[in-house]
Amino acid sequence: HDTFSFLPVPERVKLDGLIEKYQFSEVDFLAAETIDRYEKIKPIVAKSVKSNGTGEQPKWTRKLDKLLLHPFWGYVIFAFVLLVVFQAIFAWASYPMDLIDETTAATIDWVKGVLPEGVLNDLITDGILAGIGGVIIFIPQIAILFALVSLLEESGYMARVMVIMDKLMRKFGLNGRSVVPLISGVACSVPAIMTTRSISSRHERLITILVTPLMSCSARLPIYAILIALVVPSTKVLGILNMQGLVLLGLYLLGLIGALGSAWLLSLFITKKDPGYFMLEMPSYKVPRWGQVGMTMLESVKAFVCEAGKVILAISIILWVLSSYGPGDKMEQAEVQAVAASVNMPETEVSAAVASAKLESSYAGSFGRFIEPAIKPL
Repeated sequence: HDTFSFLPVPERVKLDGLIEKYQFSEVDFLAAETIDRYEKIKPIVAKSVKSNGTGEQPKWTRKLDKLLLHPFWGYVIFAFVLLVVFQAIFAWASYPMDLIDETTAATIDWVKGVLPEGVLNDLITDGILAGIGGVIIFIPQIAILFALVSLLEESGYMARVMVIMDKLMRKFGLNGRSVVPLISGVACSVPAIMTTRSISSRHERLITILVTPLMSCSARLPIYAILIALVVPSTKVLGILNMQGLVLLGLYLLGLIGALGSAWLLSLFITKKDPGYFMLEMPSYKVPRWGQVGMTMLESVKAFVCEAGKVILAISIILWVLSSYGPGDKMEQAEVQAVAASVNMPETEVSAAVASAKLESSYAGSFGRFIEPAIKPL
């Protein structure tokens, strides 16, 4: 019996014998248990739930659903909502991020002036404080992202997204409920994978679990932000859209395309034993519970700072050590050569040339040259 495939053979044989002896039917048992459960629930619901007797959604809700669930406009609106979310991450978050950046720089300068010069001063300022600054500067972006996703869930719109995406998802071996883990994967893959328990089909649930980590989670957001800020100019497109926001949206869409493509490939190899069903009770539209939105923001920021922050800070200190020291006296020689080559240059350019030469002669620079052949095609 397939149900007991995880048990040793003697136990499976014994259980199969009991099934035949008592003519046990799993389907009949489940049906009887479900009917019995609902018989117990019905009187509790009758006492607790008040109804206006119509059983229909308000007229304005039905009109809104005609638009949001439309086979064409539903997708257009969803794409626009995602565009707004990613534009907000760069446009709205830039002001608090600039403030945090300036405050961190001012704090580092103040500490450098207060502490005596030396290795301890450099470790605290260029290693620890710079590492902390590299963590907290992304708090506004993560807080805004989680706040907007929470608003979509709280308002009832996310359920509509699941409905319109079901038809598209089925082509890739998934169903409408797979949208929630995939969108949640934008925040964090771990809770996103936990939400797949609501998918009844084992086949669709397994594929969703396997492809959810391909979505761009918030841990990748700082990397995207740094690369976009480094490579993409902050120019306007069509007068209102920020180029950096559009590139960020493109990276997230790339993650979605990778996840859907992988899901389609996996669906060819993972056998489907039972048909998948998609049933959803459509929630009414609601004004979001702001306390819940605030709690979601707080928990997401806390998780990022406490979990990812520890790793970022540790790597920041390691990178400071690797970039501050070098083999033998190479860094001292590089500094002398840089100063000699920068005669008659402004002081700022001399400082930049010395810093660049020292970095190139450090352990980090040596490691960079070692891996250069591998990354040169990039």
